[in-house]
Amino acid sequence: MKALGLRAMLLLIVSEVAVLGYLMSDRFLDQDSGDTHLPSPVITEAREAGVAATAMEVAAGAGALSAAADNPPVAEAPSRALVALINDHRVANGLMPLYVDPALSAAASNYCGVVAPIQWRDHIGPNGSDWRTRSAAAGYQGADVVENLAWGFADSGEVFAAWSNEQAGNANLLKADADAVGVAHCAVGSGDFLDWWVFMAGTS
Repeated sequence: MKALGLRAMLLLIVSEVAVLGYLMSDRFLDQDSGDTHLPSPVITEAREAGVAATAMEVAAGAGALSAAADNPPVAEAPSRALVALINDHRVANGLMPLYVDPALSAAASNYCGVVAPIQWRDHIGPNGSDWRTRSAAAGYQGADVVENLAWGFADSGEVFAAWSNEQAGNANLLKADADAVGVAHCAVGSGDFLDWWVFMAGTS
């Protein structure tokens, strides 16, 4: 897999059947392939990158949930660009494009606003939420929700290329029965992992 930048990038993908963690440098390294259990909030990939969440950051995460959800630092234009790339990809593969669902968009934006400030690299949130409970809490009434997370990718083209060239991530982008999408991009803090991305799709 060709690297999409000069610095190490992290990519985390979840589907209905597996949780896969990757560290992206010269190639993807499959840390937990085939693991059907959800990962621990303290994950190997973050430690290898030298930016593991400290115990203080983890504790702060719970307190940051409500404030971040009320005003997440979401950049709308990159999100729209990513949705366009995903829908072009789906149409090219004989699938219907996804419509932007307000509830899934809210769920993605809320979680982006939570994880980015504290660099929380997990599909299980600081408060124990997962992609299903977050989408439901945002008002999404559909089913079969999937989620992709990524950080360290500077623009929509980079993160799309990473997801679409990785098996589990691409499977979520091309989920045949999905019809709804929510995407968020957050740019907060400083350092190598400034940009964070959340993709959620479901079947209404």
